[in-house]
Amino acid sequence: MSTNHVTGGTVRPNLSIHPICAFLKQYWRTFQEERRRQKLRTALYALNDHDLKDIGISRGMIEHIGSHPTVDPRFVGRDHLEGG
Repeated sequence: MSTNHVTGGTVRPNLSIHPICAFLKQYWRTFQEERRRQKLRTALYALNDHDLKDIGISRGMIEHIGSHPTVDPRFVGRDHLEGG
């Protein structure tokens, strides 16, 4: 008859938690970025056409600006304003 003994008290699986933490951090950053972009779209839609024109954005550009994280809305209408 054989008997198995566990020494040390607890059994630890040999798994790294790092990939899980990295995934959750990236998910949270993506979630926060999407919320920020949604707030930006909401704020831009709240402006009237005259105010949008003042900052160099047309109403048709709002979804593009709000949907693409690589677009920085602070510089969208800049070449129009600088005569470019």
